Amino acid sequence: MAHAVGTFVLGRPRLGYASSFVAGDPDRIAGTMEIGWAALQDWPQGFHSALDQMRVGAENRGKHFGLEREFGGFSEWLSKTSSEEWARPLRDAFGQYLSAQPSLRTTRRGLVRYGDPEVLRGGYMTRNEAADLLDVSSQTMIDLAERENLYAVAPVGAGVPSLLNARGVEELRARKAATLLKEEAFALLGVGVKAFDGILGLDVLEILPEGERITVQRMFVKSSIEGLIARVKSRLTPARAGAKLLSFSRCGGGRATTDLLRAVLDGRLRPSGLARKAVGLSAFLFDQRDVAAAFPAERSTLNLLEVAAELGENGRSVRAWARAGLLPTERRAGSLEAGSRVTSEGIAHFRREYTTATEISERAATTPRWATHRLAFHGIQPLLFEARTAIYPRDVITEDLLSKLNVKKGASSPSERAAKSADLTWRVGECVAEDLGVPLQRARSSLFHTETGTLVQVMVGRSPRIGASYAFRFSLAMRQSLDGARKAWLALALAEGNSFILLPWLEARKIIGGGEKPRTLFFLAADGQGRVRDEQMRSRQKWLPSLSTGTENQPVPP
Repeated sequence: MAHAVGTFVLGRPRLGYASSFVAGDPDRIAGTMEIGWAALQDWPQGFHSALDQMRVGAENRGKHFGLEREFGGFSEWLSKTSSEEWARPLRDAFGQYLSAQPSLRTTRRGLVRYGDPEVLRGGYMTRNEAADLLDVSSQTMIDLAERENLYAVAPVGAGVPSLLNARGVEELRARKAATLLKEEAFALLGVGVKAFDGILGLDVLEILPEGERITVQRMFVKSSIEGLIARVKSRLTPARAGAKLLSFSRCGGGRATTDLLRAVLDGRLRPSGLARKAVGLSAFLFDQRDVAAAFPAERSTLNLLEVAAELGENGRSVRAWARAGLLPTERRAGSLEAGSRVTSEGIAHFRREYTTATEISERAATTPRWATHRLAFHGIQPLLFEARTAIYPRDVITEDLLSKLNVKKGASSPSERAAKSADLTWRVGECVAEDLGVPLQRARSSLFHTETGTLVQVMVGRSPRIGASYAFRFSLAMRQSLDGARKAWLALALAEGNSFILLPWLEARKIIGGGEKPRTLFFLAADGQGRVRDEQMRSRQKWLPSLSTGTENQPVPP
């Protein structure tokens, strides 16, 4: 160790063999060992002093930078022997010395052999290291180094590496982190591209001149965008009771985002709340009344949402009516009346020609859903099925029809319904006896003729809902009685329709099904006037005579 330190302090480029050294000039041997022992005695200060002596004359070694320029062949010798146990004290002391020399002209690769490169880096780095740190191309790094005067060792050509001032590169990285690309800028603002371009026209965002940018595209100063958001937030006021809060994008009423932002910055409009998950300007909520007061401009038309509020309907239905041409719309120029617009004449025309389920339910003292189903029961379908609220021609909804819409099921008592069923069974029995040409005797809900073995089972069906589906309950006892009769018939009586259908049991059995279940429930669909929808069944439907006139109660065909 003393031999090596003394040799390199004396400026020799390499150590050489120990045998050659011992066989050499005695005075040279003595001088080398004296310097080496002096460096090792006062450890590590003596060794650090020896390193200072090695650096004398570094400019004459023909190197631009690096440990070899500063210490000659010592760093290379130490690198080769650092794995030896006896060399560890030298390596550790050398690392301490390097960490205390921030102006040492070397690179990360040169320092990594002797300790933590972040601690030992010093004040310089190569151009490639700087490009990696800034995440820029090599050509961009060359331009930045020249523009920002970063060279500590300027390039001299012939493949000789250059060296940059590390502190200047770190400053560039901080400046880059303080700027944003356009996509990052409008994402931070929480607006779209079109709205962002409009905000740029307000001159409220700072844009770096091209000569100060780290990259050409990274031009927007992050702090100016954050400052704009902070300015809007500073005007935040508590929301009033009953306030309807709208976001930037929904409270415009055809106005551009720049108009709203200008009103906020001018003090004409203040945000009244913050949305939880939104960012930037999109997080601010405004009272609809404040927006209307800030923009009192008169408009001659309404948008579809405003028409929905005027009619008391939902926006989805109004849009469907407009698409179908039921609600007249037109397009006008201007930012306040862009898109589909409706005039007061268009709304008046709509009200004259059409009526909605909402209006019908109010006139009939019922609900829109009930009114829609009862109108379908009476054979009246809405003009448009994709709309959430049904719409009808106004002249079709007469006062007589309205009086039928609020008739509720279950208004009569169980005893009254039983009496009506018994009466209907008897009247059906009379008609069936006339058709079959035999006198029938009644036993509860069945009719029979003993001599011919004829059995007629009468079932009274009721419409349990607001639709026109009649429900029939068929028991196992009825099935057994019909199976045991020589001539069996099934009569399906429609209570509200005042009619019945007579079927031979063998045919009716296929329709009913049910097997050996104790009770079978099946339905028979009919329209609002009691006509059975199934064509085959309708051909057998018979109408009972009216109790008052004695004539058939059959409705007028549609």
